[in-house]
Amino acid sequence: MTEEGQKLLLTAKKEQTQLTDTYKKLVGEKIFAFAVDVLHQIITYHESLDQAEDEE
Repeated sequence: MTEEGQKLLLTAKKEQTQLTDTYKKLVGEKIFAFAVDVLHQIITYHESLDQAEDEE
């Protein structure tokens, strides 16, 4: 990876960490973890629909 790419990756990770901390402070860690889990389940569901369509 280029030096520029490495910097971009570090910046993105820093921003993601800051957003995660902000959201946890806003709603609490338990609710945040629950929300992430729900979103993961929704994404998994929609990915399974895409796979079913590809198999048809």
